[in-house]
Parts: sequence; C-alpha cells; structure tokens
Amino acid sequence: MDTVYHKTLSARIRTLGGKRSGDVMVEDTIQELLTRRMGIGKGLDIGNVLETAPGELRHDHNVRCLLHVASVKARIQPNGFASPITSIPDLERCVVGVLAKCDELNARMFNFSRMLGPYKSILLPLFGAGVDRDPSSLKTKKICDALIPAAVKYLQENPRSEIERVYFLAFKEEEIETCNSVLARINDLKRIRNEGPETISIAADPATPTASPPTSSPTAGTTSGSN
Repeated sequence: MDTVYHKTLSARIRTLGGKRSGDVMVEDTIQELLTRRMGIGKGLDIGNVLETAPGELRHDHNVRCLLHVASVKARIQPNGFASPITSIPDLERCVVGVLAKCDELNARMFNFSRMLGPYKSILLPLFGAGVDRDPSSLKTKKICDALIPAAVKYLQENPRSEIERVYFLAFKEEEIETCNSVLARINDLKRIRNEGPETISIAADPATPTASPPTSSPTAGTTSGSN
C-alpha cells in the first residue's frame, strides 16, 4: 500500500482503516493484514487480488471487506527514482479481477462475513488515474472509457452475480464529467444523483446489472497501487 503520508486513495484507506488514539494512528491495521496475506517482502502482480478485513472502516464507513489489487508497477530509472507504469489492458484486468473475487467470496459457503448476506455493492477507484500527471501518461478519458464498460460487460456476462451495484470513485470535476459522458453512451442505464457534494451515480432497470460512479459505504472496497 502507499505510505500514509501521501494523498492517495490507498493511503486514505490505510489511515482510515487503522486504529487511532485521538488524531494519531496507533495500529497500521490494513497494512499489517495485507502483509500477513502476502508474506513479508512479497508483492502482487498486476491484476492479482487479495482480500482483508476492513479494520476501522467497518465501523466508520460500513465497509465489510477490502479487496487489494495491484494496478501499477514501478520502473526504476537510472537516477534511482521510481516511475509508475501500467496499461489500459492491465487496468481492465484489475476491474474484472476485483469483481470476480467478490463473486468468489460470495460463493464461499463458510465465509464468516458472508453470513451477513452477500456483498451487493463495491466501490472501485479509477485505476491508473493517479499516474495521469503529464501529457505522456494515461488520460482520464481513456481510463473511464475502458473501466466502466469493463464492469458493465462483466455483470452482463455473469447474470448470476449477486453484485447489484458497482461504484466508481471520482475525485475531480473532470473525472465526474468523464464518467457521466461514458455512462450516457451505455444503454439500459439511468443516471441518479445522490445527496452530498459531487456524488453522482447511475442505476439500471431492476433486471439489469448496475454500474455507477462515486458514492460511499460500500460492502466491499478496493485499494490500488503497489499493493
């Protein structure tokens, strides 16, 4: 996961999921859980998914499970600095992998969290958007054009999936507008506005799988980056 000092979604999940005393984090809960799942010194290949408990996010944000997926790799430059690299196919694989993992967890007979009912909603970041910092990087439009249809296609191809809603988290106005433009081109989906600043989501007809951008309180969440 990203360091707690960075302003990324991965870092926010890490700090919000940890135990705190006042405004000080006293237990790095999410990172410790992930390290135990991966093994010390090991990493994930792009698209691989691991689940962990949500730590304090369960109580504060109603999150029941965290799914960790690696969406970028680090390329070490001659000067010693690391630059993130990824591709659109890699990012699509992340979306499909996370949704498939959610369905896998729902199918497990002896999943303790599953006793509360299936995971019906999931919140996804715009994988790869964090590397969109210069003209040569992946553009938000390309990312949205790939990720949202990938989620819709997965649900259409898996009609027995118990996932009812897929939310995409958009921080910037540009990301929200781009998500809306992509969603407007997809048939059988309708746009609804939730209460709160810049939280726009869409829903389909009852018999149609749903996919939507930003909201909060998912039953399962994801982290991205070098997890």
